[in-house]
Amino acid sequence: LFELDHIGRGETPQVQLRFLRKSIESVTKACKPERGPWMWPVHSIGVSVAVMLANLALGDTSVPRRRQWLWYLRILPLPTGCKIQQQLELHYGSAVAYAFAWSNLYVQGLWILAFITILTSTVFHAGPADVTSAKVIPWVILQFL
Repeated sequence: LFELDHIGRGETPQVQLRFLRKSIESVTKACKPERGPWMWPVHSIGVSVAVMLANLALGDTSVPRRRQWLWYLRILPLPTGCKIQQQLELHYGSAVAYAFAWSNLYVQGLWILAFITILTSTVFHAGPADVTSAKVIPWVILQFL
């Protein structure tokens, strides 16, 4: 943990954060890269590629290929669970693994919304129409979705 010296005590949180930033910058000045931000992100492009490749390499071979493709498109989760979620939790922690799991669930919801929209527009021939005709009702419903 990092504790402020007597300089920042009793100050507002904004002033304390400014003191904390200056203190961290002075301690890490030798580590500052020549280009780019002062503090590097949690992972680089190499780690991003490794996570993507691990998603392919750690795939469960007992699951049929068709089901794996449904997982890659984030339509259906794997019945055995996702090993990459476990690796993300080990590497980044449970909060980041939760964010990835939540994004997978969000994409699954978007697939459902896309299916409902395509089905409704196909069945009811929904499209922009004259406001006075009854054909405008499915179009308005699709806009609401």
